[in-house]
Amino acid sequence: MAEGKCTRVIILLLTAVVLTSCSVDNSRSSRSGEIQREILEVSSDTAGLIVKAVEATGTASAAKPVEPTTTLEPKPIPIVPLSEGGPWLIYLKDGELVVVNSDGAGRTILDLPKVSEEMADILVLEDSISPRGDIFAVRLEREGQVGWDLWLISLPDGYARIITSLLSSEEEEKVVRGVSEEVKEAVLERHAMQWSPDGTNLAFVAALDGPSADIYIYKTWNDEIKRLTTGSNQAASPFWSNDGNWIVHQEIERFGAFGEWDAVATWAASPDGSTVLYLYGLPRGKGREFYIGGSEGGLIVYRWFEEERGLYHVDLKSSVVTTLYEGLVYSVAMDPKSGAVAFTAGDKMNPRLYWIDPKVGALKLVIEEPCSYVRWDEAYGEFVGNFDLMFFEVSVEGVLLESGNFGDPTTSPNGEWVAWITDSLELTSLDKEGYKVDVEYPLLFWSPDSTGLVYLDEKDLWYLSMADGEASLLDRSTDIYARYDGAVFMISVVGIGWLDGE
Repeated sequence: MAEGKCTRVIILLLTAVVLTSCSVDNSRSSRSGEIQREILEVSSDTAGLIVKAVEATGTASAAKPVEPTTTLEPKPIPIVPLSEGGPWLIYLKDGELVVVNSDGAGRTILDLPKVSEEMADILVLEDSISPRGDIFAVRLEREGQVGWDLWLISLPDGYARIITSLLSSEEEEKVVRGVSEEVKEAVLERHAMQWSPDGTNLAFVAALDGPSADIYIYKTWNDEIKRLTTGSNQAASPFWSNDGNWIVHQEIERFGAFGEWDAVATWAASPDGSTVLYLYGLPRGKGREFYIGGSEGGLIVYRWFEEERGLYHVDLKSSVVTTLYEGLVYSVAMDPKSGAVAFTAGDKMNPRLYWIDPKVGALKLVIEEPCSYVRWDEAYGEFVGNFDLMFFEVSVEGVLLESGNFGDPTTSPNGEWVAWITDSLELTSLDKEGYKVDVEYPLLFWSPDSTGLVYLDEKDLWYLSMADGEASLLDRSTDIYARYDGAVFMISVVGIGWLDGE
């Protein structure tokens, strides 16, 4: 029976590393440039924000400091409509979905039912936003009654409509009586929907034609909804193959807390409904599979079961499963083009960095020192991560390119800026003046056009312009947060996402 858009990073809780203060190597990455900090005297009554100029070249010319915010109220933003072409930022605040332009202007509250606390916990906009860039889908609970609907929203007009209910009237009545919990769990599982790579079809889990949850597809081009799977157990976690030819999913007998499911098998359904392939059975016992990503007809999966844990490659044409690594894996990243995989695994106190090309199958140890995580950087086309609190870069071929520099870098989509997270947020560039923000370990969200950086400080949402380093407070006390998914702790950010627009 019945299991996205971005490669998902899996990190075990026991590998979480709290960065502590330490000395910084004077030499930055060649992409970041040599930097020189200019200390500014700032009064302590600012709104928790101190912006400091950082000179990109290290020359003697003085960098012009950006004045810090001096009020607890949000900086006035021009009242303008949403831009026609985007990009647009969506975020959750007080149970309402808010949309703004990339610079924070055009604030619009969408006319939707309030997002309940239960539904907010599954609002992973990474899965909700179509790659088309102008539409997204959300699951919302009906106000004042039992029932959940799948909504489609378009921008910039903000037009919202219900595509379908997620449960038949019979199943809704069972939920009221408390006798259809497994169906409800399947329909409201955090990753129970995903857009096709071209953004025209939405795969989702619903129970509309019987007593179990199945995989359905919604076709935006003709407004058609089609059931793809059947069976007595529940379908879960739909995941599109890179070529858009298959929707991989798991068959679940019973759901459990922290991702400890009673999984039965993994299947693949064709979007036209003509074929449903049995790929393989899953180990008995509590656990589940996590889909990392795929390329050229293959899929990388991580299994976390009581009796079996490891990283595998699945050939969707032949159903052949190849073991890449046996044992506990802490974080995984994949290059979606080549299919190369880097991951941290081994001793929980000393996880090492490995690399493998599934097409060749040769496992390579890249870094022996303890590595806290690894991820794929699309802008640079490299694997990046942290070991011993230091940054590293690894090529697609598994070659360690360089290491050093204290911090956790995130590259802008155009590759022009690097945001370094230590005990503050530092923006560096090869040919432009950089900026520094006095904020500890924020969540970062680059605008798709790289003109600005949105960051979450505690629950407050800020926008930092790359043109002049000016920071604006978008909203206080938002409903945005990062959380762990299941027993392997796949990290998801709830309540925020970008639409690319045109």
